[in-house]
Amino acid sequence: MKHESVMTDHDMVDNMAMGHIKKRRMDHVLMSTELNDSISITNANNNSAINPMYHATPFMVAPDFNCSATIDPRFISDYYLTTSTLNSYRCQLSFMLQHTKAVVLFFYGRDFTTVTNSDLSSISSNMERFKLFGALPLAISIDSEEIHQTYLKHKWEHQQELVPFPLLSDPTRSIVRRFNVLNPTTGAANRAVFIIDRSRQIRFSFVLGDDRILHSMDTIMTMLQMIPPVPA
Repeated sequence: MKHESVMTDHDMVDNMAMGHIKKRRMDHVLMSTELNDSISITNANNNSAINPMYHATPFMVAPDFNCSATIDPRFISDYYLTTSTLNSYRCQLSFMLQHTKAVVLFFYGRDFTTVTNSDLSSISSNMERFKLFGALPLAISIDSEEIHQTYLKHKWEHQQELVPFPLLSDPTRSIVRRFNVLNPTTGAANRAVFIIDRSRQIRFSFVLGDDRILHSMDTIMTMLQMIPPVPA
C-alpha cells in the first residue's frame, strides 16, 4: 500500500526565500525604527494578514497576555509561571521573557484530537533542542484549564506520555484574536507558531492551513539560532 508523504510546514520555503529571511534578520539589527505594538494588521491592498516572515517590514511586537496555565508539577521548575491559587498557575508573556531568550508559542485547535496529539508529541520530543537554544515552548488553545487537566491525565493514563511544557487556556479567544489565528469556521485557533524574543518582537511566524502539514522543528531551531543569546 502506497503511503502519502507528509509535508513539513517549511519544506515549502526554498533556498532563495530562506536567504531573504536571513538577510532581513541582519538588516533589522541595523534598524532603529519604532515598532508598531500590534500583531493583527492587514494590508490595505491585500486582505491577507501580514506575516513577519514574508514582509520586508520591521518585526512586529507580540501582544502581552496573562492567562491560566496547566502543567505537570514535575516540570513547574522549568518555567516562570505565577501562582494564583494552590496548584493553579498563570502565564504572563512579558514576565517569562525576562528569563529566557525566546518563547515559541504554538497555537492548536482542541485537546483530544489526533493532530493535537501529534503536535504536542513533536514539541515534547524536541525539548532538549529548545533548551539548547535558550527557548521555552508553550502551547495554547481555547480549551479551559479543566479540560487541559483532564487531557494531561488521559495522556498519562492511556498513553504513558507526559507533556513537559504548559498548556495555556484562552476560552474567551482574546489571545487567539490578537494573534489573528482564529478560525471563523471552527471557532478554535488555527495551528500556528510564533517565535517571540525578549523584546516581544516576533522573529518568525507560520500558520498551517492543512492538518497533514507538520511543524518543521528544524526550521524553528534555525530561527532560534539567529536570535542573539541573553547577555551574561
